[in-house]
Amino acid sequence: MKHWRNSNSPLWQKTLFLNRHFAYIVIIVFAALFGSGLDLFFVKYGFYEFPFRPFPHLFSINIAFTLCVLPFITFLYLVLMKKMNRLERWIVILIISFLAPLGEIISEAWGLFIHSEKWSHYYSVIGYFLYLVFVSKIFFWLSEKTLRN
Repeated sequence: MKHWRNSNSPLWQKTLFLNRHFAYIVIIVFAALFGSGLDLFFVKYGFYEFPFRPFPHLFSINIAFTLCVLPFITFLYLVLMKKMNRLERWIVILIISFLAPLGEIISEAWGLFIHSEKWSHYYSVIGYFLYLVFVSKIFFWLSEKTLRN
């Protein structure tokens, strides 16, 4: 095979990076947008609120979490999922789903999060389970589709 003389060009390197990481990029952007949308919905209908948040006069949600922390956690989750077999993935999804309410309780204790009496932590177990399954399925579907092209 003849070496292509421009294969080390910056444009080519960017294209390779985007092709290899396309599924990660799409899912991380989705995580930020979906998380923001869910928070806006639940805050609007009074299920919970964020007493401490950046730019409180502009945003009713904690954008630092949905635009920085959630995408980073999603990236770590996807890297972890990529290294596991199917059974291990299901076990990790269940563990994370059952630990999510604990994270909420700790956040409430630190004053970062307030739930109304309408809220049940069971909602979080179900919500995180569905979210993690959906994110995983889309990620693996995109990864497989990208590899074929």
